[in-house]
Amino acid sequence: MKKMIYALALFYLVYAQKHNQDQRTLQNSETNSPKTKNRIIDIPKTLSYQGLLTKEDGRPVNDGDYQITFRFYPDSIEGELIWQETQMIKIEDGVISATLGLQEPVDFSSAEAFLEIIIDDVPLLPRQAMTSVFYSMKSDTSNYSQGGNYNDLDNLPDLSVYAKKDTLSNFSTSSSFDSVAFTGDYNDLSNTPDLSGFSQSDTLNYFVMSDSLNYYTLSSDLSSVALSNNYDDLNNLPDLSVYANNDTLSNFLLIDSVGTMASQDANNVAITGGSINGIESLSIADGGTGASDNSSARENLGLEIGVDIQAYDADVADLADGELSANKVEYLGNVTSDVQAQLDAVTDVDLSAIAVLDNSDGTFIVGSESGWVAETGATARTSLGLGSIATQEADNVSITGGSVTGITDIAVADGGTGASDISSARENLGLEIGVDVQGYDADLADLADGTLSASKVENNEYFISSAGTSGQV
Repeated sequence: MKKMIYALALFYLVYAQKHNQDQRTLQNSETNSPKTKNRIIDIPKTLSYQGLLTKEDGRPVNDGDYQITFRFYPDSIEGELIWQETQMIKIEDGVISATLGLQEPVDFSSAEAFLEIIIDDVPLLPRQAMTSVFYSMKSDTSNYSQGGNYNDLDNLPDLSVYAKKDTLSNFSTSSSFDSVAFTGDYNDLSNTPDLSGFSQSDTLNYFVMSDSLNYYTLSSDLSSVALSNNYDDLNNLPDLSVYANNDTLSNFLLIDSVGTMASQDANNVAITGGSINGIESLSIADGGTGASDNSSARENLGLEIGVDIQAYDADVADLADGELSANKVEYLGNVTSDVQAQLDAVTDVDLSAIAVLDNSDGTFIVGSESGWVAETGATARTSLGLGSIATQEADNVSITGGSVTGITDIAVADGGTGASDISSARENLGLEIGVDVQGYDADLADLADGTLSASKVENNEYFISSAGTSGQV
């Protein structure tokens, strides 16, 4: 459960307003003076509250908006609710700052009052007892208690019906007086003022006396922060950017709790012990193998067994010094001499025939019905199933017969048409009929030699009546 550390108790500001600029705080000698001017002190029905909200480990809660309910009870544990208000408060660094009474004026009367705070449905206990300053707000009649000015009373009696001492000769005799003149009893008065809205004299100890007002400061003389309760209104604020929030300190380590690795630079790390695991494979360039298993590591290092290097073999190890132990020599059947003797003892007709063949460059040994023969040139190509094109270079091929199919269209620059159909070929070559060249026409062909055959000349009634004769006009 959250805990509340009350950094600041409830505090209250009493505001004073004066009618005249030259009026000063009333002294006791002025309280009962008929020359005292009206003094009105409008006490706001609000309370300022500030506190610190922390987690169980003592660190401030996370910043954010919290729903907070403020309640007043007449008892520290039980009692009926006498006032309540719920606000959405923005908390920063655990600090709660609120003004009570903005929605529901703090206007109630109780011999004692205890504040209970509920944050997100969680009550913070115990309840807080209100200080004596709180009770200065219990009644607007504090104006009367402070100033003692008769004119500040409500429902004043009409004194015009009474006579002043120096004018008694102008008034009736005692027989014409009402009973109150003889009893002196307040209750015998008629039209008495309604004093139910005023505090009893035995409650005046809760109020501020006029002779103590000089201990208070006028709101006009206060700095802006006294009225706004806003941290930003303070002067000479500290630069908090150089500090870390309490709720982020868990992300840091104390200097004396880190190892020697913390003082090393990322580009110059020296590890002298311990173990490294769970990292990406170190490349060969960084002194690793570039792999995370033995087989891949050997392959990356060019040490693949059976490919780059020979797997360990006892016989090979025996031969490493240049001599083969006698017990490592396996003899051929019925041969019990050394290796050379065994080789000399082996006879093979085919090997003997191959041994005497021509072994010059470009010669192939080919098996035939008659035995092994050495072949070169066209004979060897024929045996290998190769044609004459096998002797040509890729950049100087000469095809003298046959056909070429299934190839990519040969570009115009390489002697082709760059197409695989007639229409595209003509277009690529600039020979598109009707665009680049004229389609064939017999009459145009007749005119191609510069002479038009007589039979090609049309004649009729209005032009040439008959066919002409060659050479005549």
